Amino acid sequence: MHKFIVLQVFALVLCVGANKCFAQEYEISVSPGIISPLDFWYYKEGKVGPHLGLSFTYLNPKKVFVSSNISKGRFSYNPALSELAINGQAFGPESSQVDVYFFYLGIGKAFAIKENLEWSVNSGFGFYLENRLAFNTTDPNGMEKRDFMRDATFPIQTEIKKEIYPKFWLGLKTGVFLTPFYTFGGFHVGPTLSFRL
Repeated sequence: MHKFIVLQVFALVLCVGANKCFAQEYEISVSPGIISPLDFWYYKEGKVGPHLGLSFTYLNPKKVFVSSNISKGRFSYNPALSELAINGQAFGPESSQVDVYFFYLGIGKAFAIKENLEWSVNSGFGFYLENRLAFNTTDPNGMEKRDFMRDATFPIQTEIKKEIYPKFWLGLKTGVFLTPFYTFGGFHVGPTLSFRL
């Protein structure tokens, strides 16, 4: 985690220097919102929860950008029904929370709709860390806190934003976090506030 933050700061310093040399822009965005369960099939009675994202974007004059992103979300589900769907037996509580953290790199393209209004699409690759209550194999009726589980993720996102003040942009961002083993999940939506250097 600390190495990732150090890399983000290094990228910021590097891109600020590039901005002055090549008239390119660097953008920092904060995106609060909500997120759905990562796997709609397993997480029975899944309920959306809060989501907060932070992105660092390097934007060149042709509106092609590269971004590094970090975000955290939380959602709830019914562990008993989820286990019932897998092994035919309902174990565990009827409600539990899942914390999930995302780290990913993205590449995309921004399109100017009109003056001070942009629409962008991007995709990328990264991984997520998930922490939820897991079942104790020696005691099927017992639950224990599981350490973080990691898997790959492929975010697909779109955003529309408008410059509300010089260098400040307000927008709406939505997308989904796909993984190789889940058909669909991790839908998120929320406003964004961005500052361009």
